[in-house]
Amino acid sequence: MKKRWLQIVILAGVLALVAVWALYYLGKPENDETRYQRWLQANISTLKLHKAERRYPGLLVRLLRLAGLEDRYAAKAEDLEKALLASGYITNASITVTNLSVTATDERTRLVEITLRLQRRLRGVDFWGCGVESNQVSLTCRTKDWPLIRRAVESP
Repeated sequence: MKKRWLQIVILAGVLALVAVWALYYLGKPENDETRYQRWLQANISTLKLHKAERRYPGLLVRLLRLAGLEDRYAAKAEDLEKALLASGYITNASITVTNLSVTATDERTRLVEITLRLQRRLRGVDFWGCGVESNQVSLTCRTKDWPLIRRAVESP
């Protein structure tokens, strides 16, 4: 009798977990904001796995198959980015910056200056893939955040 009772309790627990999972994950319609959050998380995971690949010994990296996992996250991020770009929720934008400091002579120092400008002036605004070539800044951000980011980059 005790064995039967234990089986019933375990089965009820498993069914409850399946029901919670189904209601939580399958009940939500996916909108652009949830896709955007998943895209950010996939990009962050890709970076973390890339760092772990460089930090840990080769044997451990191969054993845990970190390279394959990194590739899967990168592919997932790329697919989500394409979908978000197609829907217009995010945009690839570029700005010509004319007021960089005179000490920003190479690409690295320009990137550091632009990143510092963005971090100082923007709180709670996400951007991704910031790159600087000469005085041209290109980045990926939400379309609604574009005016704020533009102002932050252009102001000295």
